Amino acid sequence: GLRPRLPDYDLEIGFLEFARPVIREGLEALAERGNRRILAVPGMLFAAGHVKNDVPSEINEFAHAHPDIDIRLGRDLAIDAKLLQAARAHLAASGEDASEEQARDWIEAAQTVAEDARKEAIKQDPSLSLEQNADDLRWAALDILVSGDELDPKAWEQYKTYGALLFANPGTAGTYSCARCHTYGFSFGGAEEMTLRVNGRDTPIEDFEDGLNQAGGYFGPNLRGGSTLAQFESAKSHAEFIEDGQTIGSTYGRGGSGGNGQMPGFGPRVESDAIGPGIPNDLEIPYPATLTAEQIDAIVAYERNL
Repeated sequence: GLRPRLPDYDLEIGFLEFARPVIREGLEALAERGNRRILAVPGMLFAAGHVKNDVPSEINEFAHAHPDIDIRLGRDLAIDAKLLQAARAHLAASGEDASEEQARDWIEAAQTVAEDARKEAIKQDPSLSLEQNADDLRWAALDILVSGDELDPKAWEQYKTYGALLFANPGTAGTYSCARCHTYGFSFGGAEEMTLRVNGRDTPIEDFEDGLNQAGGYFGPNLRGGSTLAQFESAKSHAEFIEDGQTIGSTYGRGGSGGNGQMPGFGPRVESDAIGPGIPNDLEIPYPATLTAEQIDAIVAYERNL
């Protein structure tokens, strides 16, 4: 989390919808603790509808009620340019407009499918709207995202394609991607155009004439043909494994082989057993997430439908 990383600042969170505390409650909590300068940073990837309209509306209402507080709204988190390029390439291959703006709109539309799934989950079980059931809401929505039940078929296909782009995210040399281990050739650009100057050849590498066999396995196991369904009995356990990673000496999923610790965790974690010269026994080291829960859920929906 942010608190261990920013100990000199008073921090609060607030959700726009589906969970508590809402934005206004988080701001009021800061005000009650005597804060008179507040920077609100939206934890969203794009300056789309929520960041442009909904969040500013919340901030303006709070500012009007508290004229003595200097509150400012930061920008969206943005997204790696290479993921945008991947979205543009997908749109171009589909014969659609492939401008950067269109790519952003396409990804935003894919993300709204997750919101639709949460709304459907709450419709089926209204108790999921309660703050204490936020985790249950995520897992119920994820089951809908995996099955596609009650979702618009075209929108669901777009959501899974979004998961596929995240799976093979080329940003920061593939640091955030699953394909670097689960797709042969991804890590060394096996299917990219070859040039004599860069590659020493101008013909495709053998086995890659037709592109990459995405998620077909290499260093990591093959994920195609329902193998993730066999390994993880639920979408929840699947997502938690991606978030937490593999623990040395422990099996995973349905008692899967492994336990070598080679699968990293992409969610936030705290290391409490660091070993090394001068490291105290009670030291806790927080690590931020490399993928958000929303991104992990999209990847899970993609993988469980391979």
